[in-house]
Amino acid sequence: MSVQLVRFVVKHTVASAIVTAAVLAFTVISYFALLLWAAFAGGGLGSPVVLPIFLLLALAGSVSCALIVFLPISLVAEYICIQRMRWGRFAEIPVSIVLLSLVVLITSSTVSLFNGWALWTALAVGAICLAVLLAPLGVYWWCLQSTDLLLGVGIKLWNGRSAKSREASKNVMAG
Repeated sequence: MSVQLVRFVVKHTVASAIVTAAVLAFTVISYFALLLWAAFAGGGLGSPVVLPIFLLLALAGSVSCALIVFLPISLVAEYICIQRMRWGRFAEIPVSIVLLSLVVLITSSTVSLFNGWALWTALAVGAICLAVLLAPLGVYWWCLQSTDLLLGVGIKLWNGRSAKSREASKNVMAG
């Protein structure tokens, strides 16, 4: 396997794992905040199976969103900004937001056509979805960049160590 392929797999796996962990942590915090609110408001505390169900839904949603939405958007943004236009890494952020907006707009419009919703309702739902997805997209992008940076440093250190090791073995064989 090539180094580029390994780098690609590692950085997207790490970014997906961190986004998933953040969504799960947010789910737990939200659950206990709502539980505390219900206790103070004198409402019912609900069923004990709610938290595990919420966690399963959050896990399924965050993993699928990372694989189906964030991975392709980040790949296209990287291709456009780095390989095609040579704009630099930070240009990927607005390009990713534009791409995410297009995906959400197209998806919400398509859903509205099939369900018979008014277009304004679909656009309002799409705007809410876009607002909810912006934070995880940002976390995903920053994790990609951080992991790529750390992998690059690790590869340089490994190559430098390997070069010193080869040089030392040549000196041992020559001497």
